Amino acid sequence: MATVRIKGGPELKARLASIIGSKLVIERAWAQDAARRIASDAPRRTGRLAGSIHPEEARGKAVVKGAWYGVILDRGTRAYPITPKRAESLKFTYRGRTVFAKKVNRRRLRRRPFITANAQAALQAAPIANQIIRAWNRKSSRGRFSRLSL
Repeated sequence: MATVRIKGGPELKARLASIIGSKLVIERAWAQDAARRIASDAPRRTGRLAGSIHPEEARGKAVVKGAWYGVILDRGTRAYPITPKRAESLKFTYRGRTVFAKKVNRRRLRRRPFITANAQAALQAAPIANQIIRAWNRKSSRGRFSRLSL
């Protein structure tokens, strides 16, 4: 097996390492933009959901977190029956009257894709190419490699 020697190998390795090292910076930029977009588009019944959405770092990754029910509103639910577990009937108040029932059918909750749509929009709007080029150019340009630009 023949070995191949690349001219400028150490410089290439340094630049590739620089790009890999800037992964968290790119993720942070996306998470901040996505959190801002999602919070501005969240349903405004009480404002708690929008107030809970924020970017965070978890296990070396940038993520967007918020109230648990935001995912339910984003994805919707199927219709499902509600039956009592410990008692013989359900008891609840409906329009000021107490109602007893053996079973209640919960209607489906329609999908409101504010999380998915805004996360994807933030990803498309993020200047990831610019950040990769900035990371590439951070290392000194020696040998046959030159600076990149868009």
